[in-house]
Amino acid sequence: MRFALLMLLFMSPFVWAQDDAQPFDITELPRGVVITLPHEMQSQSPVHLRLNVQASDKRQFLKMSTVSRTGPVRPLRVAVYDRLAKKVHYLQLKEGTSAIYQFKGQYLIRLIPEFDGKAGDWTQQRLVLESNRPLGISHENGENKERGLSEL
Repeated sequence: MRFALLMLLFMSPFVWAQDDAQPFDITELPRGVVITLPHEMQSQSPVHLRLNVQASDKRQFLKMSTVSRTGPVRPLRVAVYDRLAKKVHYLQLKEGTSAIYQFKGQYLIRLIPEFDGKAGDWTQQRLVLESNRPLGISHENGENKERGLSEL
């Protein structure tokens, strides 16, 4: 019983800290700077940024979803470029859903959100990233507005 109480006292500040933690905003980083996020942390980025993400361990997964600061969440397609994959992998994200991508190795992958620039205001929509292991992340200030993959 004492052990359980000691563990509860020791762990409770960490649990409370996680509840109050804000997602990391990738735009706080300069272009090209890589930061490693602990596995418990979320990252949010505007949908017009190209993201470079690197696994830090085997059997690592990346969970992606979208949120909007104001208004409805619009459907979004994310192209995943992985040099170990035979083709580009596309993930469809809609309001209230998430997609899981399993890394093929400890290599850098590129995430490029695609959206219809004519469908409305995308400035408030964010791509949310979470991983089961520490995650290296950086962004390229590539404007994805109103363009498709054929223009890369």
